[in-house]
Amino acid sequence: MTRSIRYSYLNSLPADPAGLESVILADNKPRMPWYARPRNVAIFDAISTPLQGQSEGVLIPPKLAASKYRVLQQLPGVHFDSGTDIAGRTGIGLNMVIDGWYKQEFVITDGTRYIKKGQVLGWQALLESGIVRHPGQIP
Repeated sequence: MTRSIRYSYLNSLPADPAGLESVILADNKPRMPWYARPRNVAIFDAISTPLQGQSEGVLIPPKLAASKYRVLQQLPGVHFDSGTDIAGRTGIGLNMVIDGWYKQEFVITDGTRYIKKGQVLGWQALLESGIVRHPGQIP
């Protein structure tokens, strides 16, 4: 996460799924007006990012984690099955196929984190870049 969030704030978030969805959508408005994601994708993305961040020092209160799982359970397009994370640990896989081709998934394991020297923890690729005349312009 790029910003610091206090535990007290996270602990104050609504426990009911509808209330939590409202807060998530209000806090995660698109940064680029021309890129509006579908509601369910925005919610899935906003929930999965901090859950993945638990291993990076972001502690999610148990009440909030339970509420987020209830939101995901009811969210159209979310699938649950067994999954394996990048470290080879098995757990519950939660995934969503976005735009018909991009599968975003995270795996809930027992919470133990084992990191080996040289282990890949994630990957990304920049496929194109360019100089543009104004913000939001696609090269």
